[in-house]
Amino acid sequence: MTAFRMAQDADCDIAALVYGTDQSPDRLLAAFAADLRTRGVNAVGVLQSRGGEGAADGLVFVPDGATLAIPRCGTRDHDASAAWSSALVHAEAWLLEAERQRPDLLVLNRYGAAERSGGGLLRVIAEAVSRDVPVLLPVPQARFADWLRFSEGLFVKLDCTRGSLEAWWAGVSRPAGALPQPSYCERVK
Repeated sequence: MTAFRMAQDADCDIAALVYGTDQSPDRLLAAFAADLRTRGVNAVGVLQSRGGEGAADGLVFVPDGATLAIPRCGTRDHDASAAWSSALVHAEAWLLEAERQRPDLLVLNRYGAAERSGGGLLRVIAEAVSRDVPVLLPVPQARFADWLRFSEGLFVKLDCTRGSLEAWWAGVSRPAGALPQPSYCERVK
């Protein structure tokens, strides 16, 4: 169990894009976020980019496309791990500021080791939930049980496909200018 606890909200709109070792959600999410932005959706976030051989990995900020290059992490490479930690701190500050503007969607790079140990971008997720901002994040199949324990099941599980993303978004988005609809719990009270 993590030291960090997210405020639970049965009406929160969090989608876990669960992917296997043979799948890469990064390009899928980048294309999805870009398409949403062309439709007028204010999608913001941070996505992971994988550098080619010999190139650095990085975090790509949506929508401006700025990339924060990070050296590749080896199992014993303290400098690379420190660089990732520093990048996550920078990303967290940027994302928390972006959330103050109440975007339509927050897209995050993934639920990984930093989040599993109680750090990473968990504070960003909690803030989005408190502001009723839908969150979309990839979760590796290997870490799905950890995610399930952390989130206590309050999320939607998506396959790593464009159709799955579109169907989820159609269910949580509302037309421009539309007023929020009451939740199921609010309607039956």
